[in-house]
Amino acid sequence: MGATGTRMDRKARRCRRRGGGAAVAALALAALAAGAAAQPVATETELAVRPFASTLGDPVTLTATVGAAKGTPAGTVEFRAAATVLATASLLDPGAHAVDAGGAHRCTLTASGGARSWGENGQGRLGTGDPFDQGAPVAVLGLDRGVAMIAAGKDHGCAVTFGGALFCWGSSYWGQLGNGTRNDVSVPTPVTGLGTGV
Repeated sequence: MGATGTRMDRKARRCRRRGGGAAVAALALAALAAGAAAQPVATETELAVRPFASTLGDPVTLTATVGAAKGTPAGTVEFRAAATVLATASLLDPGAHAVDAGGAHRCTLTASGGARSWGENGQGRLGTGDPFDQGAPVAVLGLDRGVAMIAAGKDHGCAVTFGGALFCWGSSYWGQLGNGTRNDVSVPTPVTGLGTGV
């Protein structure tokens, strides 16, 4: 736990699916907190900490699982230490498996292995092959199934398939797409030079 209880690792902000009728939100925080969900219907919240044992200054991951007897909970979870709100996280629909945040866009991986993205689409960072911003998740071209991992950079995205292929799209100003050029790409493009894959 950190001394201030407010430091968080943005890259560890992930949401993942757990069982029917529950939505899960997770954040890496440097402090322990109690989970609370603001819901118009009765819910139950379970809070898990990983690693279970930690020392002063070690980041820990808090996972709040919010369930309801009827329907799927929606809204946010607040992580608190006494009256202080350390962080909040939006509950993710149980159909989604993972989510990551870029500068002004988001990407998610569905439970069936499809890549989706939304937000600002400058430099093709949504991977949709067009220049349009999106206010709701849309399919990343060519990655509608078989995706094992997805990540969002400041203005690009990357995904790893179950077959070990790595694809990136968006801005390549610094060569971050790994395709041997510094040209922006609006569709997933294979990262070169990885041999048999990752």
